[in-house]
Formats: sequence, C-alpha cells, structure tokens
Amino acid sequence: MTSEFQVSTSISNLSYQPQINDAFESHEEFVDKVKNYAHELRFTIRLGKVEYLSSKKPNSKKTEESSSAITTERKIRKRTLLCSRAGHNESKDGLEDENLNNKGRGRSSQRCDCPFYIRASLNSANGLWYIINMNLIHNHHMVDENHQHFMSNERSIPDDVKQRIEILRRAGVDVTTIRSILKEEFGDCVTWVYSDIYNFIYKLEGSGTNKKELDAEEFIKLLEQFKHDNEEFLYFTDINKDTDRLERVIWMFPEQRMNYSRFYDVVVFDNTYKTNRFKMPFGIFTGVNNYGRSVCFAGALMIDETEDNFSWVFTKFLEMVNQHAPLVILTDDDRAMANAYAKILKPMGTKHRLCQWHLMKNVMKNLCSKLGSNWSAFIKDLYKCLEEIDIQKFLTQWDVLKTSYPSASTYLLRMEKTKEKWAGCFNRDTFMADMTTTQRGESMNNMMKGYLDASTSLIKFINAFQSALEAQNENTEFRIYKQDNFNILYKTTSPLERQATSILTTFSLKKTQEQLMQSYMYRCEEISE
Repeated sequence: MTSEFQVSTSISNLSYQPQINDAFESHEEFVDKVKNYAHELRFTIRLGKVEYLSSKKPNSKKTEESSSAITTERKIRKRTLLCSRAGHNESKDGLEDENLNNKGRGRSSQRCDCPFYIRASLNSANGLWYIINMNLIHNHHMVDENHQHFMSNERSIPDDVKQRIEILRRAGVDVTTIRSILKEEFGDCVTWVYSDIYNFIYKLEGSGTNKKELDAEEFIKLLEQFKHDNEEFLYFTDINKDTDRLERVIWMFPEQRMNYSRFYDVVVFDNTYKTNRFKMPFGIFTGVNNYGRSVCFAGALMIDETEDNFSWVFTKFLEMVNQHAPLVILTDDDRAMANAYAKILKPMGTKHRLCQWHLMKNVMKNLCSKLGSNWSAFIKDLYKCLEEIDIQKFLTQWDVLKTSYPSASTYLLRMEKTKEKWAGCFNRDTFMADMTTTQRGESMNNMMKGYLDASTSLIKFINAFQSALEAQNENTEFRIYKQDNFNILYKTTSPLERQATSILTTFSLKKTQEQLMQSYMYRCEEISE
C-alpha cells in the first residue's frame, strides 16, 4: 500500500484525542487511553519499543554482613505504542520467502509498514507520564465498521462470560444453545465469532439436551410465523390427510435464495444426516460461494427415502427458485434419488453426478472388511484409477483392479454401471466447483454438526438450522474482513497474478496462483506452422 490516510486531529466525537504533552497517572493509563482511541477509529495497537529505568535498593532478605548487596528492579521509563500493522513481512518484493514458507504455515500478514506511533515518557520528578512524540498517520484504511467485531481485540471473552460458559457446559448444554443464551444475556457485548467459543470449550466435556416430544403442529406454526415476519421466506409442507402426520417439508430463508441465485452452478443434495428423534431423513441443498465456503440453499425433512418423496422435494425446490434448475447436482448413489432426478431435474437440463466423497464412504463400508489385509493396497490402486484423466487408460486400470481383487469385483461391477457420473475422465468438460473432493464433501456433511442431534425437537431443529446459517454468513463476512485487511501473498512476478488480485477473492486467487506456478513447470517452444 502506497497511499497514506491522515487521521484527523479535529474529530469532535472522540472521547480522547492524543496531543503532545498529554499527562497520565501511570503507564497503564497511557496504554488504555490509546487503546480506546484506536478502538474508536477502528484499528488496533501493539506494544512497541520500551526503555527501563534501573533503580537500586537494599536486599532485605540478606544478612547484616551482606546488607550492602543490592538488587535491580526494572521499571519502565519510556514506551512506544505502534499500529498493529506496523513493520513488514520477511518476504521480499511482495514474493514469499521460499525458506520461510517451508518453515511456517504460510499465513498472510496484516503488516504494511504503517508509520503510526505514540511515544510517552515517565517524568521522574512528579511520577507522571507525558506524550513526547507521535505520528498519527496511517498508510492503510481503517477497518470497516461492519467488520469491527472481527478484530482480535474485540473478540476476547471476558472472565465472567468464561465462567458462565463453563457452568452451562457442565450442565450439559450444547454449544449452539450456549451461544444463544450468551447472546440473550449479554446482547451487544457478544462480539466473538463462533470459532472463539468453540476453541474455548474444546477441552471441556459434557453434552446433552432435554428430550421433548415431537410437535409437528407447532413446527408448522413456526414456519407460518417466519413467513409472516418475512414474505421472502419460502416453505412447503405435506401432511397425510388420514393420519394428520407431517410427511414432507422443505424451507428456504431469503439469504439462502439470494445465495442460490449467485452460486447455482453446482448443488450437492446430501440426505445422509438422519435423526432418530424425528425418524425422518434430513436433506440439505448445498453449494459453494466465491470465498470457497459451503453455503446451504435449503433444508428438507421427509418421512422416508422413496422416489416419490425425492420427486416432491426436487419439485418444490424448483418452485422456490422459480424453476431455475442447477447446472449440476451431486448426490449419493441412491436409486430412488437417481429416478427422481431423471423425472424432475434431467428435463430441466441438470447434469447428475455422484459425489466422490459419498462414493469412497460406501466403498469403505462395503469392501474394507471383505478385503482385509489387502485393503490398503486396494485403496491406493483405486485412487490411482480415479485420478486418471484419459478414458482408455482409466478403463484399462479399472479392468486390472477387478482382476487383482476378485473379492471386490462384484461391487466394482456395480460401481461400473454409473462410472460416467463419478469418474473424472468422463467429466473433464463439466464445471464442478471443486465439489467432488473429499475435503469439500466432508465439509458439507459436517455443516450441521454441533447444531442438530437426535434429541433436538422440531422447534429447536429449525432454530438450530438458523444458527447454522448465521454461522455460515458470519464466516463469509470474516473472510471478507481478512481479504480487505490482510496483505496479499504474491507467488510470482507475473502481471497476470497482479491483475487477478484486483478482481478475484482470496480463494479464487489461490487457485489461480497454483495454476500459474504449475505453468512454470512447462517449457514453451515455438513450432513452425
């Protein structure tokens, strides 16, 4: 950053404005005053250079003979406070230091040589501290007001709140409920993000929630209330006329619909999260946003996993998005789901692909014990096969796999029938948004963990669903904050990379940087036409 932004000294609404010769009762008061000043302007400070005043006094613990012995106490006589973005990275010319990157975790840094500082000194005559020098100029923007609560100094959990968390955790309250209670009790004081609470209670034990009877009528009333409060909230229910039982329901919050309109390219429908409390499978429609984060588009509950129920869910989902079908839908290898896709989504032009994460999960479930000691060798050979990008080579390796592991051949033959839906070599021309990888699949499957469990009532279920969405939105905002306030780590000197930094998110930029780095591994030669 080259431009500088002068922090005005005439801001009238500040509780304190630093001036040369300002006096303070102590070193602590000086630091606290400047911290409050930084807080109001939305930046953070850190302790800088310090100088000590050595004072000598007799050591009372010594004997008379050694009463002349002295001890030295270190007392601060001068302190410099810096902007937290002062200093610079170890890298040179905007490029990562290769050796440093190998040693560390490659984290981006906020430091940009900000020149802001305030220096104060102790007056030994009267014991007061005075500001003796300062520079209130920054070379970066202040943190946006909407992102101020993400700043590290804003996210510390007070001791009384920590005690409250420990009590609630010992009482068996789950994490989501703990945060809801804290939000009710402390209101605007709750500035820490979800991960801060999770990190704090990571080592604490205890779980459990009160078990209440399922009440579908109250659940539907709650959905109606959501609709009354916000017309953009959408939901459909299906109640059995004979038994008056809720059999199918799907819902979509306004922010989910907005996200779908932007990131509908690839959608995963995951129906593996089940709760014994409902005896109803829970399905989620999930995508990925431009920050590489999973985003939930809709939630659904159904009485069982039949073609008719999946068809109903897909039909209602399309109604909620004005028949704007996804380009690709990834699912588990479920026949009823595949039949529903063929009936509802295929005519809309949606391609059906199978998620490799689900695929490998089923492979482990069906073949691990059957193969026994051969399992490790088999899974390595299978992954090599999956990584093959040439169709003929893939088919050859697949045949070798069936021959080499005869005990797995029956299951492999069953997998082979749908190979065009999961083998990468058949889908090179299909944009998948990095949704087939193990990491992505695991992220989607775990998205609701910590919010929903088998003891959650339907009323708490929908509230927990909201909490999960709130956490997702907060996570995305946190990514935006980091992108706006952390330096870019350049990998090359390519002008293409410089241009990419101005138009891409950090997630997309990293993907571009990886490809740029790979391009340097190739040699270019001019050939005659």
